[in-house]
Amino acid sequence: MPTEFTEQEKQRILETLITEGRHLFSKYGLKRTAIAELCRAAGIAKGSFYAFFTSKEDLFMAVLDREEEFRHQLLEEIYQETSDTRSALELLCTRGLKFVEQSEFLQQLYIEDTYPQLMRKLGKERLEAHQHKDEQEVKGFVTALQQQGLLIQAKPEAVVGLFRAIFLLTLHKREIGEDIFDEVMELTAQVVASGLSTGLNNGLNNRPDTNKEAQQ
Repeated sequence: MPTEFTEQEKQRILETLITEGRHLFSKYGLKRTAIAELCRAAGIAKGSFYAFFTSKEDLFMAVLDREEEFRHQLLEEIYQETSDTRSALELLCTRGLKFVEQSEFLQQLYIEDTYPQLMRKLGKERLEAHQHKDEQEVKGFVTALQQQGLLIQAKPEAVVGLFRAIFLLTLHKREIGEDIFDEVMELTAQVVASGLSTGLNNGLNNRPDTNKEAQQ
């Protein structure tokens, strides 16, 4: 019979699996990470793993959800530290870029055959649902700024896609030039912020409900 855990044990095991999963996925990638190794770290039998996750791909998505909480923290910082749209957009680009560049886990999402493996195991709908959820907070931020007249009236999804494209530049650091990469990214952030901003900078501190905006 499967081992029964107390609620406290379940929470501890869950956090251990997520923490150790992030470490192993970052180091070895999804394909070479073994469930047995994850279980050893959590102190559970291999069969007990499935009481928490349906597969290691399911765990990978849980780690991804946790990793992507940085967006909420970043938007909080933007509202606290800036009062004009251009500075806010520059911060969104530069700090987002730095986080993605430094996250070995997020880098794994875009290399080797990680995405195809997730697709095969979890299905297209699961990944599309994650991407939709992934976009909502930034989309809400963009829509709210547009409604205040602070951002150009481009399609919000296209603006979110622009930010995603910028973050993906971290995968091409070698091609861009490692010695000038940081300067290129700063310049990119400045150009994008200038191009998206309308120049009307009052009202940024009137913080919108970005979740509500995203759902409209």
